[in-house]
Amino acid sequence: MAEKINQIDAALQEAFESIDQQAAIAKADSTGMEWLPGWYTRRAGELTDTKARATATLQAILKQIEAEEKAFKYRHGEANRAEIDRQFKESIGGKLKYISHPFG
Repeated sequence: MAEKINQIDAALQEAFESIDQQAAIAKADSTGMEWLPGWYTRRAGELTDTKARATATLQAILKQIEAEEKAFKYRHGEANRAEIDRQFKESIGGKLKYISHPFG
């Protein structure tokens, strides 16, 4: 848990440094704070767009994984179930009381 908190803290620190660098570049040509509203609005829009693209990409990846999972289960699910049933039936008369399979 502490490792995860440290990772999050490091990522936040990196993000803050990046934001500060971007703000410094935007501020470079100004003497006051007049740069802030335009830069803030533009950067907020960029982040919203980036988030939308990342979400779309993630959804496409998840659909691909789900399709592969369905194909996997369709291709090998019945044969796997039949083999487990066969092994179980063979073990009923013997000393085995369970069948050990990795991942359930």
